[in-house]
Amino acid sequence: MRKSFSKFQQTEILGNQDYKCRGCKTRFSKNIHPQFDHIDGDHSNNSVENGQAICSNCHDAKSRKENVKRSVTKKDIDFVKHCPLCGEKFKGKDYGDENGNRLTTKHLSANDFITCRKCESVFKVIRHDAKAGKQTIRGKKVDGAVKYCAHCGIEFAEKVKSNAGIKCEECKKIWGVWIKTYKKYSYWG
Repeated sequence: MRKSFSKFQQTEILGNQDYKCRGCKTRFSKNIHPQFDHIDGDHSNNSVENGQAICSNCHDAKSRKENVKRSVTKKDIDFVKHCPLCGEKFKGKDYGDENGNRLTTKHLSANDFITCRKCESVFKVIRHDAKAGKQTIRGKKVDGAVKYCAHCGIEFAEKVKSNAGIKCEECKKIWGVWIKTYKKYSYWG
């Protein structure tokens, strides 16, 4: 439930900030009114330490940035459907989160390290999103290791470099692979 700060808390927050915007340091006045914001985004945490007074411009900028981040994260979920190195199909229920709980997503998320159960390689798929800005793809450079689209699973006809942007002509998704550990998979074991 969304709660606001009490008048007493608002006065204390303003006093702690010397009646200035926490973002741009503009002094609040008759024409510039403070907006009270929860620093951690948790609207049920109404402690004075979690409150900040910011002007409307700074509040709008903070909200836009948080909305973009939520949008990018939402698109990352269920993006990785196949291992780009061996082609193994991924199901979320076969993997767990950091606490060992089974994932409830249908597939795996981009921007998280994944250990493929078939080839035992460890990698991260970096999904291209203009809103997220340019992301650097690091890790081992293994030419020819990326053989499959991480999203649709088609096998690439040509060799694809790791640590570079890849555009799948089938599903039109743009992504890259950050290889942490590469174990070459062969049919002969």
